[in-house]
Amino acid sequence: MAKMGNNGGNRKNKSRQIKKSLFAQSGQKGGFNSMQVEPGMQGIMAFCSMNKEKQAVAELRNILGEFAEQLYGREHTSDESTINDSIADEESQDVADMLDQELKQLKSEREGKEEQFRWRKTNIDCMVFLQTHHPIDPSDFVYRVLTDLQNKKIKRTRYTIRVHPVQETCRAYMDDIKQLAQRLLSPYFHKEGLSPVRWACEPRIRWNDKIKKDELIIEIANVVGQNHVVNLKQPELTVVIDIFKNICAMAVVRDYPGLKKYNLEKIFEAEQETIKAQQGDDAPKSQEHDGKSVDDPVQEIDNSDKAGKRKVDAVDAKRETESSAPIKKTKV
Repeated sequence: MAKMGNNGGNRKNKSRQIKKSLFAQSGQKGGFNSMQVEPGMQGIMAFCSMNKEKQAVAELRNILGEFAEQLYGREHTSDESTINDSIADEESQDVADMLDQELKQLKSEREGKEEQFRWRKTNIDCMVFLQTHHPIDPSDFVYRVLTDLQNKKIKRTRYTIRVHPVQETCRAYMDDIKQLAQRLLSPYFHKEGLSPVRWACEPRIRWNDKIKKDELIIEIANVVGQNHVVNLKQPELTVVIDIFKNICAMAVVRDYPGLKKYNLEKIFEAEQETIKAQQGDDAPKSQEHDGKSVDDPVQEIDNSDKAGKRKVDAVDAKRETESSAPIKKTKV
């Protein structure tokens, strides 16, 4: 019995050691459950369905990679040029070699997208961060992508709900946030000769109890200055701030309300409602006849004839009933 007890104790000690090891790794870069988003990064933050982070990253990379190629051009790597040169001499290759080259090209393109939009773990459910680099400007890039999706009225995402551009990140301390705001907001609000701008602030705070939302808005307003006008319903520019754990992500975006606060689901739902409304307006309207809605005037006349016939039949039936009734004799 003592031997069994010792084995049980050894298993418990081993379990504790494993937990301690994992906990120690959690604070290291790239370790188990580590935060991979750091100050000084730019990128795109996305919010997705529960337990669908990987699927959201995959579909975002496809869409964003396509738009990045259109807006910024395709980066021609040496590997790709080598592949193209080898494919040009197709006559000297057999089918197996050609398939192998195509697979290499597809792998190269996939790795290029992964490098261009690198997934940085946040370890927060339903939230992913894709790091980007020059020449991509996250704010302008996301605006162009969402505007195009809205105009084409085609839903291309299944797991991604909302996307926020991140022009820069910093530590989630008020002093660091103020410094980032002064640097980031200056080109939008402090240019010489700039007319007053309608603006708003949209902060979201997750897994952080140090930063208070009201205090944050006041600090951002102080940085923007009194020359500009706060307009929460129709702002020209919106300062979007996402604070999660010990990181603050900030960006200045355009048409935030018009693009449904950058919510892909809401954009698509609004477009579907617009299409249904237009289809309803295009449907043939009924004609007015004697104050009543009539779809077909010929049918209305036919209905009135039938109604008149029913009245005549009712009168004839009444007369027949009266004539067939027994005659009562009166006393003289």
